Parts: sequence; C-alpha cells; structure tokens
Amino acid sequence: MKKSFLFIFLLCCNTAFATVTATLDRNPIAFGETVNLTITSDESSGDMPDFSALNKSFTVLATSNSTQITMLNGQQTQELSWTLSLLPNQQGILTIPAFKVGNEMTAPLTLTVQVAGKASNNSKNAPVFMETSLDPKTAYVGAAVNYTMRLYYSVNGLSGQVTPPAMDKLAFNQIGKDNNYQIRRDGKIYGVLERHYLFFPQQSGSLKIPGATFDGMMPLSNTQASLQAQLLAMGGGQTLHLVAPDLTLQVNPLPGEASFAAKAVNLSDSWSSAPQNVPVGQPVTRTITMRVTGLNANQIPALNSAISAPINVYPSQAQFDTQTNSNDIVGTRTDSIAYIPQQSGHFTLPALQLKWLNTKTGTIQTTNLPAVNFVATGAATVTTPTNVAPAASIVPTAQTAATNTSTHRNNIWLWIAIIIAIIWVITLFLWWRSHRKPNAPQPRNVSPQDRRAAVELACQKNSPKDLQTAILNWARDKWPESEIHNLHDIIAQTVAPTFAAELQSLTAVLYKKQMQNYNGITFWKAFLEQEKYQPETAKEDKDSLPPLYPES
Repeated sequence: MKKSFLFIFLLCCNTAFATVTATLDRNPIAFGETVNLTITSDESSGDMPDFSALNKSFTVLATSNSTQITMLNGQQTQELSWTLSLLPNQQGILTIPAFKVGNEMTAPLTLTVQVAGKASNNSKNAPVFMETSLDPKTAYVGAAVNYTMRLYYSVNGLSGQVTPPAMDKLAFNQIGKDNNYQIRRDGKIYGVLERHYLFFPQQSGSLKIPGATFDGMMPLSNTQASLQAQLLAMGGGQTLHLVAPDLTLQVNPLPGEASFAAKAVNLSDSWSSAPQNVPVGQPVTRTITMRVTGLNANQIPALNSAISAPINVYPSQAQFDTQTNSNDIVGTRTDSIAYIPQQSGHFTLPALQLKWLNTKTGTIQTTNLPAVNFVATGAATVTTPTNVAPAASIVPTAQTAATNTSTHRNNIWLWIAIIIAIIWVITLFLWWRSHRKPNAPQPRNVSPQDRRAAVELACQKNSPKDLQTAILNWARDKWPESEIHNLHDIIAQTVAPTFAAELQSLTAVLYKKQMQNYNGITFWKAFLEQEKYQPETAKEDKDSLPPLYPES
C-alpha cells in the first residue's frame, strides 16, 4: 500500500513540475509583417495543441514541430516545441490566448502591431529591394549610431551578400544576429533579411552615409517566394547589384564638460584589503570598473588618480572588454592602481568624477566614486629615553679628568699597535696572492657598453626582473657617488621625465607580479631619451656662476 502511494505521489510530482512556455521572436512588429510564436514543453510526449483560437486575429501561414533530446549526468530529458508563423489581420494590441499542452497551460501574450511604413519609391513591383535607417537621426561625436539594413525579396532561390557602407576612418560593425521574417507590401508577401550595424562618428557636422550594397543572383524564373525562402549559396541567374539610398546624419559636438556621450554609465571600485589599515611601505590595490552602455571599451577615458598625500601611486595597464547584443554595445574598462604609503597618518583620497552626456535625455550627468579615508600605520618613531640626564649636567671632577687623560694616552698607543699589525697582515696577504698565481688573468671591468647591452637585452626579452637587475647595475656605474639600492633611488637622480615614468611603471609591475604581458619596447625608448637628456637646471647653474672677482 505504501509503495503504491509513493508511486502515485511521484507521478503527480512529475506532472506538476512539467513546464510549458510561449514566446514571440519579435515584439512589436509593423502591420503586414510576420511573427513566429513558439510553444515549448518539457513533457516526454504530447499531442499538438489546438491553435484554432488564433484564427480570430491572425492568419497561420505555417506550422512546424521539433523534438530535442538531452542527456546530462546519465539522465535523459526531452523537449517538444511547436513554431507557428503568424500574419496579423489588424493593427493595435492583439492577444495571443493561452494554450493547453498536456495538463498545463501557457501564459497569454500580447503583441503590438504598429502602422506599416510606406514602401520605397523604387520598390513597387520590384522582386528585390533594400531599405536603411539610422537611430538616432541626430547624434553626438563618439556616440554609437545604429544603422539598420533590410533586404526585401519575393523570389525563390535568391543568393548573394550584403556589404555595409564603406567610409574612410569610420567602421561599421555588425551587432547581434540576422533577423529573418516576412511582410506584406502592396498585396505581396516579401521575405526580409534584417541586419544591424554600429558606428561611431568622430567629427561634428553633417555626415553623409552612403547606402549599403547587395550583390547576388536572382533566378530567371521570377515566381512568388515561398514562405521559407532564405538566402542560399551563389547560383546561376540574373546578376543583381543594389545600392540603398544615402542617409544624412547630423553630428553635434560634445559639450565642453562631457568626456563622452552614452546611454548609461556605472562606476564601481573594490580594494584588495581595507584602505583604513595599510602598513607603511606595503601596497594595497584599488580596482576601478567603468561600465558604459553605448560606447566601445577603448573609448572610455581614464580617471584622474593623482593625489597630494605622501602615497606613491602606480597605475597598471587598463583592461578593456566590449560586448554587443541585438541592438546595443556595452564597453567595460578596468583600472588597477597600487597605493604605497610612505609615512603613517590619516589621508583622504579625493572623490573620482566622470562627467558624460546622456544621449537619452540630452543632459550632462556626473557619476562619481566618493572620497576614501586612507589610514597608513606602522611607521618607525624616534623616542627620547626619560632616565638619561642631559649631557650638559655632567661636570667631571679633577680626579676624573686626570684619569681620563691617562686612559686616552694609553688608548692612542694601543690603536697605533693595532693599525701596524693590520698593515703587516695586509702586506703579507698581498705578497702571498701575487706569488700564488703569477700568470692568473686579472678580472675585466664591465664597460658602459656592456651595461647598456644588458639593458637592451632585457627589454627585448620583455623580462621585468632581468630589466630591474640590468638597470640597477647601469645606474650604479652612472652615479657612483650615490647609493643606488632600488628603482626609486634612480628616480631620485636627475633623469628624463619619460624615463622616470617608465621606472615607476616597472616598479608597479614588479609589485603586482604581472610580468607576462610586460612590453620592454617603451622602456628602451625612454632609456634612449635618458642617454640624450641634459637637465636644464645644470645649464642654468653653469651660466649663473658668480665671477671670480666680484665687483665691489
């Protein structure tokens, strides 16, 4: 009895959790265009639903069904689907009723059918023609513009290819997949190939956009196209060369305060550790992410990360990512910045602001990250012992002074004896060394040319570690009077600005241990500039030397 109850319960659960869905491939559509309705069920079997209720508002042009079987982790699932090509009988908001599939019902849908556009002047009775449009019709410099191309055809077996407009210094990039549907024009049904492109105008003024082109073959028999007609491979027939009409786009300049124009901007940041507790001399990394809708990632400008606090800032190379969907583009720029405090204290990193033009509203907006409270801890401090009396308060007595004088004389003779002994030992060692290997070659001094060659080789290998070693050796030979222990000591010398910037970038790479993408070419160029660099201050000091005998 219990087993039978369990079996019935599981059977009910399987039935209860069966799902059915109804979806439309396009919404809204223009009157005269077709739309595809798809009914999907995850039941293992089922009869075709009754679609007769659609005849009230639609003409059902075609119906197809398919079955998809999936095997995952040893379990088999099956999905049934029915696809109907519908042609609306009227304009307005039409309701697609619910359909019963097995024991489940689909949700009702609404479809908006808009007023149909007028056919092109050159498209009347033409078996193949093209239409294009711009969105928006007025744009801003650098903002994305959607160029839509539609190819209409009423013949079977049409083949060929579409080419977007060709313009100097302006690229048209396809976004999304092609849309294929049908439309009724002047009592005739056309198949439609719809394709979207994005481009970014770079200059203000009136911009003439040449039309897209279609080159292909049309069968000699110009018969009515079937409802499933698609663009096929090239074949024999009548050669076609179609050019869509030119379009004009008005491009406005960006307002002075705006960095770029876009639809939406999102600005966020994260820290590798809390900025409120950073040990002095230790790096903490801040990652700033800018996500912009309607802009390529490489068009997103960098934020100003300069600060006035005693904190060294090392920005790394930005990362760019651009994604597209059916009608838009989203760019993401990611910047990582290393902060290394040089002294303890409480500091404030200023707020980061990004002013941009909202293309939806036509207004300038400001997106910002708030100021950050930065606390550096752990710096060494100098303390004065409280149990030691000041040196001025110690007054020696006469006996103490005499004793100190006698001890001082004895110490002098002791140090003289020690120095003589050391000199004798050194002389003995040098004599032994000269007689141990009289023909041993003397070590060769490393020439400046060798140091320079080592730097060049490290740049060619794109190896930050090898470059650090080579540049430190070169710097120690160039400034022998200075103590060169790290790259910061080189920056402290009088060096070319570009060379100093590359040294900071190299330091940041070594700190972050991101060495696989390092490019040593830019460092080598900066090194060559450093070799030619002559500080202006040195020239000024030379020219401003006072005369040997100044006039009184």
